[in-house]
Amino acid sequence: RMQCSVEIELPEYDGQEIKYWFTLEDVAGNLAESKKTSLFVDETDPIINSFEHEQVGRNVNFILDIDEPFFSEAYYTYEYNGRLRTSRLCNRLNNGICEGKASFSDGEYEIEIMIMDLAGNSVSRNFELFVDSKSPKIRTTEPRKGFANGIFEVEFEEENPVELLLKYGPSNDMRTKDVNLDDCIKNKRTYCNVQVNMDEFDGEEIGYWFELTDRVGNK
Repeated sequence: RMQCSVEIELPEYDGQEIKYWFTLEDVAGNLAESKKTSLFVDETDPIINSFEHEQVGRNVNFILDIDEPFFSEAYYTYEYNGRLRTSRLCNRLNNGICEGKASFSDGEYEIEIMIMDLAGNSVSRNFELFVDSKSPKIRTTEPRKGFANGIFEVEFEEENPVELLLKYGPSNDMRTKDVNLDDCIKNKRTYCNVQVNMDEFDGEEIGYWFELTDRVGNK
């Protein structure tokens, strides 16, 4: 038997349905005709009109607005512990919308969203994702009772702190002190020491507390 392959350009038929078949003739003029086959022509990549993701802890909800009449599937890939992982988001569109959910372990990720159509055309979108599902924990503060001389201490657990505030003063005149996290001592827990001038509150009763915020906004 003989096998033949031929490649032709079909841009003028993009988005249309066509038919094709082969006709074979031998040296004596005998003819043979193959079965006629109907196909759709698609040479256009999918279009991502918009892409959003909503994150709550480890869970992420992906919402993509896609323009593609011959949609096949949307999936995402990322590397975790040295291995490339792939998961499907959806294999159908609802009024042009692909919505899918995923869950990630804590860490930083480079994620690629890939959109495929039935003809094999594709388009991708890359973005960075940071997951921190653990809320900060303030373990101890000093002084616990008695008197204040302007020195306050706090010990907390948090891998990704971005802001530490000291709130202090009488109830009708609270002040805020931004604590420099670079001055804190970090081991298994983080210890911070901050000093403020208390002269104007001398002889008064005050209250105080610390407010800690991490990289994803947990407080």
